[in-house]
Amino acid sequence: MQRLNWLKRFFVSGKFSRLGIFLFISVSIWIVNELNATYSTFVQVPIRIEKMPTGFLLQDSVYFLNAELKSSGFGFVANNLGSYSIESVSQYAITEAGLLYLSPNHFNQIQIDNLPSNVKFLNWSNQDSIFLNVIRSVSKRVKILPNINFKLKRNFVLEKIDVQPETVELFGEPQVIKNVDRIYTEELNLGEISAKSQHTLSFSNFPENELVSFSPQEVSVSVTVEEFTEKAFEVGLKKLFENNDSLRNQLFLPEMVSVKVKGYKKVLQDLSSKELTKWILPRLSLKNEKSYYTISADNLKAEILDVQFEPDSLRIFERIR
Repeated sequence: MQRLNWLKRFFVSGKFSRLGIFLFISVSIWIVNELNATYSTFVQVPIRIEKMPTGFLLQDSVYFLNAELKSSGFGFVANNLGSYSIESVSQYAITEAGLLYLSPNHFNQIQIDNLPSNVKFLNWSNQDSIFLNVIRSVSKRVKILPNINFKLKRNFVLEKIDVQPETVELFGEPQVIKNVDRIYTEELNLGEISAKSQHTLSFSNFPENELVSFSPQEVSVSVTVEEFTEKAFEVGLKKLFENNDSLRNQLFLPEMVSVKVKGYKKVLQDLSSKELTKWILPRLSLKNEKSYYTISADNLKAEILDVQFEPDSLRIFERIR
């Protein structure tokens, strides 16, 4: 009991307070001195393999090398060791059996570019060669099809979907790609559209157990839409057939027809009846033996969606000279 009372008196006395402060200062000075000292240590650095020689597919893309780094204790504490990534490995060695590997000679060519300024790279460890987990592959060129979902806004029509490039080089095991003759892009949902849009898309995924790669890995897809409208013209039949030598001097009944044209707004808004024959080619079909003909339009240009004539039946009389 007397010993316990003595300890209580010691801890609450000024002697313990002075001793505690002294110990705290001593430990702090020791820690600062240790952290200011220079150290070297080996750190596992992830190396991402991005480019492979022709004829190989990489099954594991990330490998690790031991890098010797030098810094102060503060430098190692302040930085997240092991987070440095290298993505520039493009040279490999190959064994007689066709295995790819990175030898110590390859290690010496690798530089770590994103090290903090207070951390210095010394060298790579003398570890054994790293064999890459690869498989042999073949290649074939296949067509690219866009996988795009959209809804056209009212009075708009799809003009075209353009994919560039139109084909892709497909790499994979022979049994995987032998029956593949087309590849779809990743799915893209655009919703309701009323303007041209441009997109960069990758490709749809193969099953996880089928190792496949593409070159290029992305394609450019543009979706072009056009607003359409309708416009009516009153045109003389003689004018419509002025470029037809056999009908140029014929008499038409009726002499005038109404031509209703549906087409791109950018074309119709400035189109006059005099220019109509530049966009449509009228055609006559014999309706019966009494010289009645049906009039329609052929060889419409892409910008013209539909043409209707009113009336669509007429007679032709040859002029008496």
